Amino acid sequence: METLENTNTVGINKLKNDIKSLSQEQRELKNQMKTVRLVGERKIEPCVAAYKHWMNRQKLNLMFAAYQILRGKEVIKPKTLDTDRTNWTFYTDSNIQKIVDEYSKK
Repeated sequence: METLENTNTVGINKLKNDIKSLSQEQRELKNQMKTVRLVGERKIEPCVAAYKHWMNRQKLNLMFAAYQILRGKEVIKPKTLDTDRTNWTFYTDSNIQKIVDEYSKK
């Protein structure tokens, strides 16, 4: 039983580190999305930065939900899912379960 808990702890720590690295990338992409008043050098085009930022945001939402499941907490649905204008088809139980399975194996 102890090895299962240790395996789960390793998966949780790996997931937490991946969330931290994606969050850091989000901060860097936010500056690169600017077309005016860019701070620093341009590394990628603004449209590419905006797309990567959007994809990372979706992935982070799923990773946060998987993190809550791995810790045994109740999954809290983001408030932005309630709006009719957005299409959140990626935020499904199967997509969240894929991430949970990926990190519970490690």
